Amino acid sequence: MLSTAIGSRLPFLLLYVLMVLSLGGCNSRTQPPATPTATTSQTAADLDIKPIVCDFLANLPTDWNQVPAQDVVKAKPFIVDVRQPEDYAKGFIEGAVNIPLRELALNLQVLPAMDKEIVVACNSELRAAIGMAVLQMLGYKKARSLEGGMQAWRQAKLPVITGPVSPLPAGQTPKVNEQLQAMLNYYLVRTLPVHEGAMSPAGLTEDQQRKSSMELEENDTFDQGRSILLVVDGPDEFAKVHLTSGAMNFRLHELVDSVEMLPPTGATYYAGACKIPNYFNVEPQLTRFIVVSSSEHRAALGMISMQLLGFHFVSALEGNVIVWRAKNPTA
Repeated sequence: MLSTAIGSRLPFLLLYVLMVLSLGGCNSRTQPPATPTATTSQTAADLDIKPIVCDFLANLPTDWNQVPAQDVVKAKPFIVDVRQPEDYAKGFIEGAVNIPLRELALNLQVLPAMDKEIVVACNSELRAAIGMAVLQMLGYKKARSLEGGMQAWRQAKLPVITGPVSPLPAGQTPKVNEQLQAMLNYYLVRTLPVHEGAMSPAGLTEDQQRKSSMELEENDTFDQGRSILLVVDGPDEFAKVHLTSGAMNFRLHELVDSVEMLPPTGATYYAGACKIPNYFNVEPQLTRFIVVSSSEHRAALGMISMQLLGFHFVSALEGNVIVWRAKNPTA
């Protein structure tokens, strides 16, 4: 009788076992591992970039880590051309290796030892300044950028070749802070805006003619209007620009401390004391800035510093703001 009872229940027992095994299989596929491994982006996120940016800016020399073309000819340093391959192929300095800017942080094995002279070159100055800053923060303390870029090199009638394009040298990967390297690579690949944040003089003119929603009638939406101009030159140079109200002047060496003084709330409350434009955004890090200077190189250094500090909408003027102002006296 017992065998008969077991026999009658056997199909149900088998069905129960199959259901348990099936549920166990689903759980084994969906449960996360017991000890998850931190990803590169998670590891980089734990790094405080502020003191690194602050140290970089505070230690900029009087030449802003730029080197004239004639000095490059004499010294014969290692040259990194950070233009795109198609631009590089149109003409480059003999011996210069081509590492596009956005790939720079992951190709350190191509570079010489960290105590060697390195010059970063691009077409003008903006992209080379960004590349130089990245290398400096990673520990390449003798990295500088070509003053005036390839434009100045050609104007000086110095030799340019179009080939052959040599393969990248294969060296040893240097010992750098891996968290910092991951963060700077993320910045170059994902944070740095299209066109590397470059704002043309014509684009700046158009931007400064935009009106905010506060200046327009019957407009219920918020629009900042024109971007805030951030001049990173000294007070004397700032005075020469004669910009209209709305421009701010933060010395490049002191930029990190200066941006911390930006108000965390609406500008109406702060406008009188801090001289912040009345169209300043509720959140400073969501406000549009255009960093300008009498030097494109310094404008680029201001831009990368603000972007690394978390300001999302920052660009840099290509060229000299004094020249732009002379052509746009009413902007």
